[in-house]
Amino acid sequence: MSKRTEKEIEFYVEILKLLVLLLVAVAGGTISLLYKMQFSVSIPLIFIGAWISFSLVLGIIWTTLRIKRLLEELDE
Repeated sequence: MSKRTEKEIEFYVEILKLLVLLLVAVAGGTISLLYKMQFSVSIPLIFIGAWISFSLVLGIIWTTLRIKRLLEELDE
């Protein structure tokens, strides 16, 4: 069972890396839209970017907690 848990941890660590990378990209794009407020299309895109960033943060928190639980399970 520990081999399966180790593979799961590796899987979730890769997901965590991807989520962090996506968060940096989306947040950077959203912040750059703040400098282009004169265009009317920027405002809805800012809200969409903020919503996606918030969702990514929740995904990062969930994945981190899952990795923590798997590490505790591995210690037992």
